[in-house]
Amino acid sequence: MNRRRSPALLLFLLLASAFVPLASAQQQDGPGAAPFRAAIALEQKVTPNVRDFFSGALQNFLATGHALLDQPSAGPDSGLKQGSQTRLRAGRFASLSSGRRSGRLDRDRDSRTVQISDPGRDFQFSQVGGFTQNTSSSAWCGHNVVTGFFSSTGVVDTLFEPEANGLLTGASFIGTGISHNDGKSFVDRGFVPPGDFPNSLVGNPVLACSSADRFYLATSFQTGIVDPNDPFAFSPLSGIAISLSNDGGRSWNAPLPAILKDGSFHFLDKGWLAVDPLNRNRLYVSYTDFDLEGLSGDLFPAARCPGNFRTAIEMVSSMNGGQTWSTPSIVHEDCIPDGGSASLATGSQVAVGHDGQVYISYDVFPIGNDAGSRSVRLAFRRSSTRGQSFAAETTVDTITLSANGGARFDDFSLVFNAFLQGFFRNTPYPSMAVDTSRNGHDTIYIVWSDGRDNSTVELIATDGLYHFSDILLSSSSDGGTTWSKSAPVSPTPPDFRGAGRDQFQPGIAVDPDGNIAVCYYDRRNDPVNNAVDRYCSLSRNHGRTFRDVRQTAASWIPTKATDFLLSDTFLGDYDALAAHLESRRDDDSGTFFDSFQVIKNVVPSVRGRRLGRDQ
Repeated sequence: MNRRRSPALLLFLLLASAFVPLASAQQQDGPGAAPFRAAIALEQKVTPNVRDFFSGALQNFLATGHALLDQPSAGPDSGLKQGSQTRLRAGRFASLSSGRRSGRLDRDRDSRTVQISDPGRDFQFSQVGGFTQNTSSSAWCGHNVVTGFFSSTGVVDTLFEPEANGLLTGASFIGTGISHNDGKSFVDRGFVPPGDFPNSLVGNPVLACSSADRFYLATSFQTGIVDPNDPFAFSPLSGIAISLSNDGGRSWNAPLPAILKDGSFHFLDKGWLAVDPLNRNRLYVSYTDFDLEGLSGDLFPAARCPGNFRTAIEMVSSMNGGQTWSTPSIVHEDCIPDGGSASLATGSQVAVGHDGQVYISYDVFPIGNDAGSRSVRLAFRRSSTRGQSFAAETTVDTITLSANGGARFDDFSLVFNAFLQGFFRNTPYPSMAVDTSRNGHDTIYIVWSDGRDNSTVELIATDGLYHFSDILLSSSSDGGTTWSKSAPVSPTPPDFRGAGRDQFQPGIAVDPDGNIAVCYYDRRNDPVNNAVDRYCSLSRNHGRTFRDVRQTAASWIPTKATDFLLSDTFLGDYDALAAHLESRRDDDSGTFFDSFQVIKNVVPSVRGRRLGRDQ
């Protein structure tokens, strides 16, 4: 596999003067490396056009594996001589990796936002390489708000925490912040415990709650079975896991798999979690299965795509709060031949109506010979049988990919994907919410980023245009059979001073009174379309009109080059918005909580802000 040496990896090589002796002893030559080796082995079996659809979390997991396991090539005058490397004692890592932090984080003096992740540790391990917290999801029940987020600090905390037996613990790429005062202030609680080796909480955190005490966190999960007689014999497993907190996010149980499959032939990715409002012990998890069984000859005679690669949107459910789970139901699947035209579905979200109807949305991308197409189909299915069967698939809309048509330079060749200005990936994954209020009639709302309405000349684009991204919304009041005409929640004003501005990575929520909030990143305050802000668009009339609220006090530049554990184009895949579980008409604290990243000193961290009645 041809991998370029990115600036991030070069930073890792510099940092290796401190890390390599520990990594070599416990990682490269030991069983602790097994989950990363297994994932890289499976990655190498997947074609590049499929690999591009891995979530940012999975790509970061693989990037970490390559950083730890790849043999670095000799650089000019690197100065990293094995005999003179500085040795970092494992005890230093152990002293920093309790998994729990204390101390309330300050509110931003210039705005109403509050710090959720603690940026004070971003350069604690190294003055060369900083660390990242982003891709956040929040849940709000009672007076408790819990926010989960991707955290490369957690990776270092867990990967280099030695156990008494000398082996590595599991790895956690997930951190949390908790608030017990409706989001007015937060405490960064550090990493979510991954459980015993070889568990890895990979990323894509999704939070939900069923009471003020009970919170669920879903995440991509890599683990395996270690032969007790041979610590180097490892059978990998890939899945989606649920971590449970019964004390408002203060502590978390060891993760329980909602679904596990053979990790030598499956990557399970992009999981999503929903709680049934009729029965808050009933949970649903959807995910994407990247399935290589059909390419494995006679090993899998019952493979669903014999001779071909397979991708599928699947779903599992639990009736007892995540203790046990159903067998998977197939929502959508594609058999992808080597060459020719094909499609690939991913980016699913699941939601539940007031009467137990289950709704699932996802994107269907063209690949193979059709990979140059700018059109992506936004698809939807409904289940009246709690996920056991589904009504016919409907199309919400056809998405026009935003940005530059996917062109970027990589190893002096063009690679095609959807990259916004600044060379970071923008996926048009849908965000979905259901209005379960008395007057809502289970109206379903879906938002996504779309490049259909505003474009300008772009020399390196596949179609010669740069397509500025808007946040579009469509709704259905008949269970997803028909959908309204898509419209922007905050269209570009006629007097905008510039060629255009990008809006991207939207999240949507509906509160118990039927109010709608759509939150997203926005470049409207920079005429050259570089600096980023966070905005929310609020509707009090079921989406007929929206009013914008700026969440950030100052714009920031999307530059994150200090983190050697990130994939090159990762700025985060989403930030999931929380609506309070109950109606709060007599409470001035509002009904929505928005968590999002802000990049300061080129290191991303997570902040948040409530949306109150006065907005």
